[in-house]
Amino acid sequence: MKLPDINIKTPFQIFLMVCFILAVMCIIIGGLVFLVIVISKNFINPKIDTTSLTNIGFAFAVSMSAVCFSWYRTLESNETESLKLIKSSGERFLFAGIIFICASAIKYISINETIFQNSISFFIYLFYTINIIYAFFFSISVFIFIDTILDVFKYLFKRYNKIIRITTEHIIHENKVNDEEVKH
Repeated sequence: MKLPDINIKTPFQIFLMVCFILAVMCIIIGGLVFLVIVISKNFINPKIDTTSLTNIGFAFAVSMSAVCFSWYRTLESNETESLKLIKSSGERFLFAGIIFICASAIKYISINETIFQNSISFFIYLFYTINIIYAFFFSISVFIFIDTILDVFKYLFKRYNKIIRITTEHIIHENKVNDEEVKH
């Protein structure tokens, strides 16, 4: 991941950039720790019913998708790079949510195997692969989700850096004008 060029000129910019970087790092690290705890406690064991957690994950992914699509509608048409990134992020969040809910359905089948074994004769052969399919779907959705979040953070970092640069240049310009007025 290539970070944008940082053009820091003032202590105020350094302070804001450090605060932003720390906030993003806390969000990413906290999210990854939460994800590891949830995965290790709930999703590894195929006999634990995690339907409520996967429903929450699906709702979160679809909510992030809706936020991206709403954000996409507010951007101006001359920001083509931003439009493409935000639209594709919304699509990837939606795709991750759909895969996540499919993983939930597959896990539900593996938890209630006896119900399906009696009704579907070839289920006995599928049962051994269902846990692998569930783990694959869940992993893919999590990787897509994390990658998309990192892309959105990278975009926000670039945009935030631009806002800080414009704001501090404006403050510096006003200070110079005020200094010149005081001298005269």
